[in-house]
Amino acid sequence: MEPQLVPPQTVLKWEAYPTVRFSHSLPAGIWAALVPFQLSPTLRSRNLALHRWLGRLFILTSLSMSFGVFVIMYRNVGAEHHDYPSVPLNVSQSLLWMEESPLIGGELILTWAERVFTVWFAGTALLSLRAARQGRIKDHQVWMFRHMAMGLSSAVQRVLNPSIHAVLSAVSWAISGSAVDTTQPMYQKAIYCDSNNFSFVLAVIVGEHLVSLLRSTRKSDGYGDKMH
Repeated sequence: MEPQLVPPQTVLKWEAYPTVRFSHSLPAGIWAALVPFQLSPTLRSRNLALHRWLGRLFILTSLSMSFGVFVIMYRNVGAEHHDYPSVPLNVSQSLLWMEESPLIGGELILTWAERVFTVWFAGTALLSLRAARQGRIKDHQVWMFRHMAMGLSSAVQRVLNPSIHAVLSAVSWAISGSAVDTTQPMYQKAIYCDSNNFSFVLAVIVGEHLVSLLRSTRKSDGYGDKMH
């Protein structure tokens, strides 16, 4: 089989887990398709009722996706646990820690990050819904920006993963004249963990930057002190 940057089981394994497919993968596709509609000022101004109904569907898909992530964790079928059987759990947590490194409470750093940011993803969705129902539209927008930024981190990870592979190969070749074989499971796992952790952190930074821009815009209109 030709070497691959990602193990085939990363994608193919979900055939055996219909609960994950229907609670996480399918809602994730719907969620991503709804993002541009929820951001559209034209839709909000021309058909507020449709915006609200799509928003309810959007929140439902968010909560379903979050539930699906915890199903994945409960069954230990996340990539870091399932897809690299030849690599011990406490090895290759990062390109910075390729050798054995301590687990936190018996879990990988990535697993804890996934728990924290999944709760953040679901929490921002609920806080956005609460603000909308209370008529606090500006707070609703703030929480929704944070929510969308975190949700789109998975798309960022899919760009970062092959990018890190390419950069590592190029740098190793430039230094030693021989490119590191990043298709080895230990490198695949480390790069997967790093790309996920970095995308989570980047999502928070981008979300807060968007909130800052929104606050600046609203402040010029006299609304800056009403947002949290």
